[in-house]
Amino acid sequence: MKAIMMTYLVGCFAYKDNGKFMDCELFPKDPVIIAEKIKNAGKGELEEEQKLKKRIKCDCVYATDFSNPFFLKLRSEFRTIALRKGFAKSDQELNMLISKVNILLSSKSLEKQGRDKLIIQTIRLVDELDTDMNNMTEHLREWYGLHFPELSRTVKDQERFISLLSKSPNKDDIKVTKSSSGMIFDEDDLDQVKRFSKSLLDMSKTRDKLSEYVENLSKETMPNTSAVAGPLLAARLVALAGGLERMAKMPSSKVQLLGAEKALFRHLKGQGKAPKYGILFSNADVQQAEKHLKGKVARLIASRISMASKIDFYSKKDQTVQMKKELERKLKNIVGEEQ
Repeated sequence: MKAIMMTYLVGCFAYKDNGKFMDCELFPKDPVIIAEKIKNAGKGELEEEQKLKKRIKCDCVYATDFSNPFFLKLRSEFRTIALRKGFAKSDQELNMLISKVNILLSSKSLEKQGRDKLIIQTIRLVDELDTDMNNMTEHLREWYGLHFPELSRTVKDQERFISLLSKSPNKDDIKVTKSSSGMIFDEDDLDQVKRFSKSLLDMSKTRDKLSEYVENLSKETMPNTSAVAGPLLAARLVALAGGLERMAKMPSSKVQLLGAEKALFRHLKGQGKAPKYGILFSNADVQQAEKHLKGKVARLIASRISMASKIDFYSKKDQTVQMKKELERKLKNIVGEEQ
């Protein structure tokens, strides 16, 4: 006869292969110890599993899938068994203990996933700052354009435009054109332009610092994904996926379309072509590829990112050198096939 062994919440349980309860070995009644044991379940036999196995003296099969019929049976019976074995005096006491264990397990899970949560929040902040700065700079161009319209046409670079006005918005101090038309700004008008430009410049510096921070965070938390996608794109992909774990569990086809959800929905409604990529379009290799190869390159990079995220989440091994070499080799093969 074989026994089905399972570890669940309060201890280790054994069932006959016909579904009847055999025996159990319960954990010490300490939430901290229980949480640690549950966390380590499946990484080698627990002390309780060994004791139970010796006592029932039969071949054991370990069940770990919560959808397993034996697990479903255990979930409906473990409270009755725990109370009968004296693990707790009442349902209320048992519920309080289980709640404490779940809180400890949740906090450990958050500690483990905390770094990618930082990445998500920071990259969202960087992108929001980019959007806000673009909007405010356009307003500044329109505002100052009333006084000096030629400057906007001459200086296209956003940061240089802001920098010039933050130093002095006086036409005579900005030597980019020989002549100028526009309405007259008095000293107060020019002072307000200068103040606003300085605040935008400070915002730009803050954005750059946050961007640098998220790059370093990405390289530290998911080195393989950062090596394949680039640290900022990796951060944006993780944010769109909802976390490193979720991205690690995604098929590469879904990774490829992250950021293209609206286009995909339109296509499914018959209102447009199927998208070939989402934010992967910002990847340098995709942008540099010939137009007819962009989809193929995006598919390759998505598959490499998918693999890299799995390594980062599950094994945590740094295989950046190998992954970059493999990606470069496959990219050359794609180009070579067309020649």
